[in-house]
Amino acid sequence: TKSITLKAKDYYKLVELKGKLEVTTWSELITKLDEVVTDYLRRQMPPPVY
Repeated sequence: TKSITLKAKDYYKLVELKGKLEVTTWSELITKLDEVVTDYLRRQMPPPVY
C-alpha cells in the first residue's frame, strides 16, 4: 500500500474525477487513470518501421 499527501483542492479534484469516471474505489481510479494515460501515449507513438 502506498500513500500520498494531497492539498485539499487536489483531493476534491480527484473526488470529482472519481465521479466522472464512474469508479467507486481509489484503486479503480488509479487503474482507470493508468489505462487512459497508457492509451494516450500509445496513440502518440509512431507505428514501428519494419
